[in-house]
Amino acid sequence: VSAAAGATGLLACQIAKNLGARVIGIAGGKRKCEFLRGKGLADRAIDYKAENVEAALAAEDGVNVYFDNVGGAILDAALPNMALHGRVAVCGLIDGYSGDGPAPGPRRFDQVLMKRLAITGFFLPDYFDRGAEHQAALRYWFDKGRLKMWFDETAGLENTLAAYGKLFSGGNIGKVIVRVS
Repeated sequence: VSAAAGATGLLACQIAKNLGARVIGIAGGKRKCEFLRGKGLADRAIDYKAENVEAALAAEDGVNVYFDNVGGAILDAALPNMALHGRVAVCGLIDGYSGDGPAPGPRRFDQVLMKRLAITGFFLPDYFDRGAEHQAALRYWFDKGRLKMWFDETAGLENTLAAYGKLFSGGNIGKVIVRVS
């Protein structure tokens, strides 16, 4: 899971753990990686700011499922480390959100063929018809204490832009919210 300490990444890690998967979280910074490991959200946390992500993933025995919130260099590091017939769910492309033009495609696109990968865009509106089914599972895990969300709260409407900036600077753990009183 890339951007594993963000709101979507945290949920993806917990859902994968609840389904019995071994989870590798990719996050930026020692604090986030310690958070992921300390809360039991990831079995292994890779700090993309201090580690070579491709080399760290190569030490694993092939990645069967990669939940991508980032794109760019992190996706390029994941592709050659995918297991044969692995699956990639592209949920976000934050690496390209602040660029002037369209985000470039993966440099390691050849790995889609070589590993026979399935890459799918994962967009919530496509699953609204299964909402009740998913709600039941999520509610069960929540009630059992196996699903939680952490919040990065900024006080004051006048600080909204500072809070928004955390999404692109990696300054948050969890869901960024603005408290208005």
